[in-house]
Amino acid sequence: MRTATTPYPIWAPATRKPAALAPTTPSRRATAGADGDAGFGMARSEPEGSVLEVEELCIELEIGGRQVEVVSGVSFRVGRGRTLCLVGESGCGKSVTAMAVLGLLPPRKSRIASGAILFEGIDLVRLPERPMAAIRGRRIGMVFQEPMTSLNPTMKVGEQIAEVLRLHLGMNARAARREAIRLLDRVRIPNAARRADDYPFALSGGMRQRVMIALALACSPTLLIADEPTTALDVTVQADILDLLRELQHESGMALLLITHDLGVVAETADEVAVMYAGRIVEQAPVAALFDWPEHPYTIGLLGAIPGLDSRELLTPIQGTVPQPGTMPVGCRFAPRCPFAIRQCREETPPLRPVGDGSRAACWRAPLDDA
Repeated sequence: MRTATTPYPIWAPATRKPAALAPTTPSRRATAGADGDAGFGMARSEPEGSVLEVEELCIELEIGGRQVEVVSGVSFRVGRGRTLCLVGESGCGKSVTAMAVLGLLPPRKSRIASGAILFEGIDLVRLPERPMAAIRGRRIGMVFQEPMTSLNPTMKVGEQIAEVLRLHLGMNARAARREAIRLLDRVRIPNAARRADDYPFALSGGMRQRVMIALALACSPTLLIADEPTTALDVTVQADILDLLRELQHESGMALLLITHDLGVVAETADEVAVMYAGRIVEQAPVAALFDWPEHPYTIGLLGAIPGLDSRELLTPIQGTVPQPGTMPVGCRFAPRCPFAIRQCREETPPLRPVGDGSRAACWRAPLDDA
């Protein structure tokens, strides 16, 4: 039986099985104090129902004059009041998946080839643009990756928030400004009334990200999608942003789809984790199970690349790079980089299947402790 103190295998490129075991720091969500202090990552209760269900989603982009599949058969669910982290290297298809949920894929250069995106029972794939525009921003909020390029540089930040409130909620100019200032104060921007009249360039990176969060939450959405919300922020500002997201989620009960490549962020925020590689989900698990005993070699490699506070050993990188769209290998897409790979891995695509402890892995050799 696996516990929060069970060691996980470190990345061992020279072997098919882990060559050594290293103790893991238990995930913060799995190590709540005996008095039940949920502030240190205690898991929340089960969701009442799924807000977002993505089913066998396949997305194609036009690359070099031909349609290339960049997301292949992706499925996941996000429950009310829950956080799902979508994690993986750059180029794995995380942001493309988020853009598909919002209906923001470029219309002439991309298409959803198959699958469904169900938001509160509505299939967004088949929804016309006008009703989709009413959902986008009103019921689904989005925090984009880079606030400096997402905010309008020619508009004051308060005006940008007020515009959303006038468009979706029908507020008049005075009420919208008052609510915009309240939202800026809610996301902990000091002197909110004065800052509402600032342009984006006058704010720090952390302040701009808070404005983006205020924009996304202006209409009290049911689902918030946050794409790398802490990228390029220093550690203390990153911690503040994550604390803010948790606090706002606790207040509203919204579902949160968090896209990141930072496993530290995952440990701090997630209820469940979906690991993407080359357009596919290769492992999906509750956050404690993923950190305590990962089952896919790619996940093991990601965890093995995390530096420890008291470790003086050199980090072991995952050899190679993510394959480019249109050049995917036959079989498991991770097989060319995987030290556990066998012949079957290079010939057949592994399904995402249960491997214990609520985890699923797309690996022919999982569970690895039985391989």
